[in-house]
Amino acid sequence: MKKYHENQEWNRTIKHFGEVNAGVTLEFTFEYYGDWTYKKHNASCGCVTSKWNNNKLTASFNTKNKSINDAMRKMGIFHSESSKTITVEFEKDGKTKSIPLSIQAIIYPSDYPL
Repeated sequence: MKKYHENQEWNRTIKHFGEVNAGVTLEFTFEYYGDWTYKKHNASCGCVTSKWNNNKLTASFNTKNKSINDAMRKMGIFHSESSKTITVEFEKDGKTKSIPLSIQAIIYPSDYPL
């Protein structure tokens, strides 16, 4: 993806997948264009896995968590807004900075018609 302007460091920092059924794995690759050196990253919960490679962070959000689906049914809730964060840490000239990246979705029960 092309940079929109000279100071842009990421292709985007938020990816919203819209409405999805529980039981799918959502994946998106964030691209870094900045000149800071990658140090490490971590995800906000165990349902997100992520991998850094060649200035790209690929994040996968597993919505297969059965407890989300069961909880929605028991409470009569038809959807749940979900947002997961991956924090990426960089360093440059003895300084560090952390950038939060977010993957989001509105999750419906697996058998709910979308």
